[in-house]
Amino acid sequence: MNAKEIGRKAGRTLEFHLPDHWIFRSQEDQEDYGIDGEIELANEFDNATGFIFKAQIKGQKAVSIIENGTIASFSLKLERLRYYMHKVEIPVILIVVDVTTQKIFWKSLQDNAQLRERMNLALDNCQKNIAIHIPVTDTLPEKEEELLASVE
Repeated sequence: MNAKEIGRKAGRTLEFHLPDHWIFRSQEDQEDYGIDGEIELANEFDNATGFIFKAQIKGQKAVSIIENGTIASFSLKLERLRYYMHKVEIPVILIVVDVTTQKIFWKSLQDNAQLRERMNLALDNCQKNIAIHIPVTDTLPEKEEELLASVE
């Protein structure tokens, strides 16, 4: 499976597993600046609520699981993380999809002080990438309420 196939499969897997009241709007047809989609919540009458966040979707043939099976690890370009942290004012959620197991891991980026500190240290050291660590319990659709709380 090549990178484009993995990306398509990741997008399809995510959309299939999203809660019914989440409206997904792909932005993949636009110039790629690191935002793949937008998610808006609908209310019980299926009306858009204005509660919106952005999603950066990364597909992996097999997500790297470390620390005795407790952490999913994903390498992200430091330049991209800095963009999310300093330029994007709407919440961005990193979504990592293991296309083999169909597990969907998520990480809220801008509200994470520890990640911000690690990013600054990596920038000082002129690194190109940073490992994003996601607890293996932070999955969709199982932890949708926790994800929404992190967006708020």
